[in-house]
Amino acid sequence: MPIKKTKYSRSIDDIELPLSSHLELVGCLENGIYKGEMTDINGHAVLTTVIVKTLKDKHNKDQENRLRHELDIMRKISLHNNIIQLIGCIFKSPSRSPNPSIIMEFAANGTIKDFLQNHPGMAITETVHGQISSICNPIYEDANAPTPEKLVDFIGQIANGMKHLSDMNIIHRKLGARNVFLDNKMVCKIGSFSKAIWTKDFEIRDNKETYLPSRWMALESLNNGTYSTKTDVWAFGVLMWEF
Repeated sequence: MPIKKTKYSRSIDDIELPLSSHLELVGCLENGIYKGEMTDINGHAVLTTVIVKTLKDKHNKDQENRLRHELDIMRKISLHNNIIQLIGCIFKSPSRSPNPSIIMEFAANGTIKDFLQNHPGMAITETVHGQISSICNPIYEDANAPTPEKLVDFIGQIANGMKHLSDMNIIHRKLGARNVFLDNKMVCKIGSFSKAIWTKDFEIRDNKETYLPSRWMALESLNNGTYSTKTDVWAFGVLMWEF
């Protein structure tokens, strides 16, 4: 059943890093993913921290095709507060390094999975003289433990981001706490679009993709490779279980 398409896309020319900008890698987060600093983002010569994703093996054509696919997905997504922002790319400038690469918004507080694991307690809230206050769960004694209200707020932010992806006709396929990030203001940002699919149809079949997180996958995806917005809803349910 066809669905209404929401048209949005930026060309690679529009997002190719301008020659006036300066990009420097300042640390490796994991193989192929770096923390970087760059200037001249949106015309501003301010030093900004970014994430740079490039190839683990620069001679691997399959890796390059997957990186191009992720870029193609991200440039179809219009700006949203709960989705990692695409800043630019290096694909057409052979003299620049690293080439090819995708430059994205940096989330200072890492993944929400790490946040929840580092703060396993849940703060208890109580009302005293009409004022809401938080009391650390004495079992864990973690003063930074999130309150139930904050966890619900996180989940609501993720739902907003996933709704936006659905409006863009994008099926994420990898939603999980490990692929949701927290910025310096503790705002949830959905990322990791390497396995995402854009489709004009209600659902799509892909029996070739085997490197997907099976414990977050809906039954129809496991049984016959069918993916849709509904299979992302299933993964969202598993994410709430993670919380």
